[in-house]
Amino acid sequence: MRRNVSLLFKTERKPKQAAGFDHLKEDLNMDKILDCVFPDAGGKEKAALLRVLLDLETNVDNINYRLAITEELLEKPYLPHKILEVTAQARSFTANRKQTVLYRRTNSVRQLHSNLELLLNYLGLFDTLAAVLQERYPYKSEGLRNLTEYVCGCAASSEYRELINVLRQLRDTVRDPFRLNLTIGRDLSHRLRLAEITGLDKEDSSSPTRKRKGSFLDHVFGGDDDKPDPLLVTDIMFLEKRCVAELFEKTMLHLGGIVSSVTSALMRFFRNLEEEVLYYKAVVELLQVVRGHGLPVCRPQFIPREHKKFIASGIYDLSLALHLASKQEFSLDAIVKNDVFMDSERGLIFIVTGPNQGGKTTYLRAVGLVQLLAQAGILVPAESAVISPVDRIFTHFASAEQTDDDRGRLEEEMVRLRQIMQEISGDSLLLMNESFSSTNAHEGAVIAEEILRALSIIGARVVFVTHLYELAARVGQINTSARGVTKLANLVAGIERIDRHEGGMAGMVKRTYKIEPGEPMPHGFVSDIAYQFGISYEELVKHGSGGDLSDGSRS
Repeated sequence: MRRNVSLLFKTERKPKQAAGFDHLKEDLNMDKILDCVFPDAGGKEKAALLRVLLDLETNVDNINYRLAITEELLEKPYLPHKILEVTAQARSFTANRKQTVLYRRTNSVRQLHSNLELLLNYLGLFDTLAAVLQERYPYKSEGLRNLTEYVCGCAASSEYRELINVLRQLRDTVRDPFRLNLTIGRDLSHRLRLAEITGLDKEDSSSPTRKRKGSFLDHVFGGDDDKPDPLLVTDIMFLEKRCVAELFEKTMLHLGGIVSSVTSALMRFFRNLEEEVLYYKAVVELLQVVRGHGLPVCRPQFIPREHKKFIASGIYDLSLALHLASKQEFSLDAIVKNDVFMDSERGLIFIVTGPNQGGKTTYLRAVGLVQLLAQAGILVPAESAVISPVDRIFTHFASAEQTDDDRGRLEEEMVRLRQIMQEISGDSLLLMNESFSSTNAHEGAVIAEEILRALSIIGARVVFVTHLYELAARVGQINTSARGVTKLANLVAGIERIDRHEGGMAGMVKRTYKIEPGEPMPHGFVSDIAYQFGISYEELVKHGSGGDLSDGSRS
């Protein structure tokens, strides 16, 4: 029988490792995703989900272990609720547990009795949990099978039943007056050397040998009766009263300690189970919402880390998709899906250029979310995905200048980037968005090229969204001169030229939001965006002249 069982880890858990810096949750819009699923409540579920997401799992066996559980619980969404009903009762016992600790200093008998009651309550919940799991048995996933075999196997064992019977007898014994039978060992000077418990019997108040009422200690220490009490040790040289009291106290505390340690083990079991089931409950609710909107999800296929691959079709930004789905007029056609081919042959460092508002940042977030969700053991927003795990996910997005910070934007970027470069490895994923935009294009391109050369030599995977055309145009030269282990490749956000006049936008472009391999674009096509906001010569002059354009000439 397994000594411990987990729904998150098939193999022994490794020390916790961070997924990246604090920017990761904000840059990937993780809070917005969870707010769409848990708008009013779900604090514990959200916390459990974020905790597992940010504790990036790299063991493929553990990831597949979780994915199998996730798929099965999607078919049995009632099971997490049933298990959490049991763990909620276990949590309610915690207050009683804290209260019994105080008895250690006041009354050891009361402490032992309270600990026995608490332990029997936990064991009763263990039986309840066994009934819940057995009712749904058999299970497809290894994780749920392991949990069921562990719980039901323990609850059905003869040792478990014998333990419950012994604990009940002990509880009933210490609740009322009782007799503690000891075998005493002494040295030649009659000093106590050894005391062994040979029996613990409930007192019979109707016994003819008893002539007076009183507590156990009253009988030990005796009274004023002329006749010696049969429970008293009369040979003071053999054992002083003080030794008896001390021995009794230590015996009760020792028994209480044993019972307390078993209780603590059960408390940890139920607490860990609750945390893990809360995570799966959140995952199931998330995927139910996603599927409820008709959005596709798939189980990612994982390959060993050293393959360094991210091959996916039909990925989309889950945060944007859930935002659009919350609108009254929502169509699946509004969700643009992209394909990703990231491997050693086609490139592991992507330089993404294209028009403003062309879907570049959305593509960046989609890649990061798919990688993060997949390694947590969650079905991903894509039609198919073959992924190798990464050891860290870093994000480096352009940020606004902080008014309470003496550093400028560029300096703040450099500090963050230096932290990343000190920790990044050949198995890491770096997502960069509009970095170095606080300096001129040429200087930004020079800085970015030096960094990408270093990342190429390290062997990291990178998606860099930028308007640095000069950098993108030098990708071929960088690949030739850097001689790194990671190849750079250009991706471009697609556009369609509008040749005819459509709504006053002759000569403008239409964004397709498709990100595909291609030659970099030298400009961002911002004129049509300015037109949408009324920032054009005609509109501005009209506004400034009160609508009176004299001759339409431009200076």
